[in-house]
Amino acid sequence: MHVLDVLEQQLRDTDPQLRCSATRALYELYQANRQLIAECPSAWRAWLSRQHDKSLPVRMEFVNAIGLLLPILPDPNTIEDVLKIDHATLLHGHKDHLKALAGRGLDIDISVQETALHSLGKLFNSTYLQIWYGYDIDVLRMFGWIPSQIFRLMDSSPAISRIVEDVVSQHILPLPLSSPGVDEVAWTKRLLSVIAPLDARAMSKLLLISTLARPCFRKSDSVTSANASRILVYVGKHLPELYMQHLQQLPPDPSDRNLPGMYELSMQVIAAAARWGSPLLHITESSLQVLKSVALAPANGFRAPKFTARFIIFSSYPDICKELFNEICETLKSTSPLVLDVRVPAILAQFARSSPTVFDSRSSEIFELLDPLLLPPQNSIDDDWTSTRPASDSLQAKILALKVYRNYGLTHASSEEVRGVVLKMLATWVQWFKGGSTQMLNVQAAVSLLHMSISRPYAADIARLLPQISLAMQASDFGVRMAFVHKVVDLSRKPMFPCHYTAMVFLAAVDDEPEMKVLATACITCVMRRLPAAQQGTMRLRMFTVLVHLLVHHPDFDSSQAELLDVAKCVKFYLDQMSDWETIGDLSKLARDGKLLCYAQRPEESRRLMIICDLAHELIQIWAQSHLCPVRIIPGENGIQYSSPWFLLPDIEHATDGLKADYPCVFTEEMSEWVRSEYTLYTPSRALRAALLAMRTSDIARLKPGQFLNDEIINFCTALFYEDYKSKPDIHIFSSFLSTKIVDGVDSVSVRRWDKAVNLISKKFLIVPVHKLIPPWVLDRRLESMRKHSNLL
Repeated sequence: MHVLDVLEQQLRDTDPQLRCSATRALYELYQANRQLIAECPSAWRAWLSRQHDKSLPVRMEFVNAIGLLLPILPDPNTIEDVLKIDHATLLHGHKDHLKALAGRGLDIDISVQETALHSLGKLFNSTYLQIWYGYDIDVLRMFGWIPSQIFRLMDSSPAISRIVEDVVSQHILPLPLSSPGVDEVAWTKRLLSVIAPLDARAMSKLLLISTLARPCFRKSDSVTSANASRILVYVGKHLPELYMQHLQQLPPDPSDRNLPGMYELSMQVIAAAARWGSPLLHITESSLQVLKSVALAPANGFRAPKFTARFIIFSSYPDICKELFNEICETLKSTSPLVLDVRVPAILAQFARSSPTVFDSRSSEIFELLDPLLLPPQNSIDDDWTSTRPASDSLQAKILALKVYRNYGLTHASSEEVRGVVLKMLATWVQWFKGGSTQMLNVQAAVSLLHMSISRPYAADIARLLPQISLAMQASDFGVRMAFVHKVVDLSRKPMFPCHYTAMVFLAAVDDEPEMKVLATACITCVMRRLPAAQQGTMRLRMFTVLVHLLVHHPDFDSSQAELLDVAKCVKFYLDQMSDWETIGDLSKLARDGKLLCYAQRPEESRRLMIICDLAHELIQIWAQSHLCPVRIIPGENGIQYSSPWFLLPDIEHATDGLKADYPCVFTEEMSEWVRSEYTLYTPSRALRAALLAMRTSDIARLKPGQFLNDEIINFCTALFYEDYKSKPDIHIFSSFLSTKIVDGVDSVSVRRWDKAVNLISKKFLIVPVHKLIPPWVLDRRLESMRKHSNLL
């Protein structure tokens, strides 16, 4: 024991070399005789504290000792003590040390099994953000194998299987609470991230404990089968590597009526495998000929022929690929554009995208035949059309023909002639609004242009067309508008997509459907969350200038009171989503700078710019005042720097003094009252102002039936109760600490110290605030009842 005391003193020495040697000596003693851990606990605690030593060699010595001690530690408490270590420190160790901990999951003692597996789960949970968001390869290599290893242990015994389920539910895939604030997208991304590196054995165990696979095998219920098919299609589109183990079973017989839709799904999967060059995919030339004949055969729908053509393009048989292309071109020549089979443009779009060399051999001939199909009609012939109806074959053929133009333009972005032809066709449909089913073509053209904005040669042209593209946000059909915003969300995930283009979703502020505002908010949140923190402030300013640019060029813009109120709604929606204390000053300066700019050779747009900037500046000032946020104006910043986001817009330049004097102030008193009703704080009494409590008019609107109360309303009403309590002795309000003290088991002596003597029998109402997940309850002696009150009126 004298040796342990000496080593314990050396661990606390100021010399790092001495601490390092003492750390090594102690773990050698513990390795030789593990009973020393219990016999001298102070030395054990001193040795554990070396994981936080300020000297790196000492910490490394401790980490290296962990792998040798984990297989022999006697009880779960010592294992848990050793694993209370930062994952950044473990990163300097060896993976074998952690695998030794996983081996303790098969220990004879069930408590040791539980501690070892939970420790592994906690390590993975603490490193998840670095693995999947920070893309740290070292962290992934050190800890990414943990879920797969844990799932494999389920075959050992029923007891270990139950422990694994607890570890998965608490640390690997913690289930979100059923509350409105849960980010379901983030949890789904975590699920896909955990699934991606799993092997076949671990994947089967995950599906077993989560019952994710169960709906895919129940085909008696039509609803369940439809949901299962939808899941399989989504996985085939976004994560087709999950199907790689089943490639030998694909594709099924397309004539099999017992498997509707499975041929389409299987072709989607093997087409993705062929694009990746999967070594598990083997297909003969005769089988490919059969697939080619299936693609050419008339069929209902276009998706199966599309995926079949994609697979043939990426196969190793170029002759069959050319045969399919030539036969499709002959079908196009022999068919009138008005009765064009929908599978023809679907297959041509695949060749334009994935085999441009083959497509170029007959591109001029193809576009001569497609141009009559895409001529805009003089009038809308189906004004009663809605998106709830299935698209006709003629409409679907036109949509796919626009995709042919888009794919051809992307593969030939370096050709100025091709860019001109493609932009002319897509711009024609973006600017042509006649309602009815042609809205689908307007949205398809707008989405195609946004796709092309990723390519640098198209950047300047797409920037000029952005106001016309944003008009898809105001299509007359609700389903069409929703589909367009969903496409914007999908495009915003692409690395090269200009994120500031998503500012067009702020036009949803004038939409009559509340779902559009919710979806627009989710879109902006998604975009900003993926940006690094250093770029978020710049992106907020860039989106503001883009929004003003879109409002200036809106075809319905008018300086009347009603139209300017719609503009104010859009700016208000932007401020509600994007403003904070850090950016409000920059936004105020941007609005002031905008009044000093104009569009070259376009006086009408320049006048609109000044009006909107004047209105936006007033809204920003009111927002800052209502949020008690000071707007700082730095002296000497009256000029506009050329690095300002304004100069990233097309045709922007400094305005002349004559133009600035051509418009009067348009922010009328009526508009000022409307804005104040939306932003100004409401403080009814001096007592509440002294308590620093205030409400906005929008908070007061939550008092309507069916609305959820927020914290501001509850705190405000509680303050009113306290104010009335002074003049009404028949009400007593307990402190919010009452329920906590009762739950903690505080005795009556302690209660007297923080409460006062009150005759509860003489009171009519006893109000007990409960800051828990349960609703607060009220004891009403007048009606002899006890009632609970939730935050939903």
